[in-house]
Amino acid sequence: MILHDPNPNCLMEPAHYQKLYALLKNRIQVGYFKEGDLLPSENDLSKKHNIARMTVRRALMELANEGYIKKVKGKGSIVIATRKGCISVSQNREKKLSFELTQNLPPP
Repeated sequence: MILHDPNPNCLMEPAHYQKLYALLKNRIQVGYFKEGDLLPSENDLSKKHNIARMTVRRALMELANEGYIKKVKGKGSIVIATRKGCISVSQNREKKLSFELTQNLPPP
């Protein structure tokens, strides 16, 4: 992936967080990481890829914003969808149950 600078004569290499984001996203999409899997910790990813922990956090934040992972305080990053726009079956059940509960409540 090469990003283009406003100067057409200058090609920029993607930032480290973009490279890690693309790598993790690809591994999720091809099934290396499956729904419910815990991704390696921020510290492990930082050491393995020789990048700052804040850079790892930014890549994980992008994945979370796009709905691929869910960050759980004290636990880590959990894969919740393997393709953009998909949610796991358990999430779908939770939404359905929540909807059913609110629809079946008696009027106040």
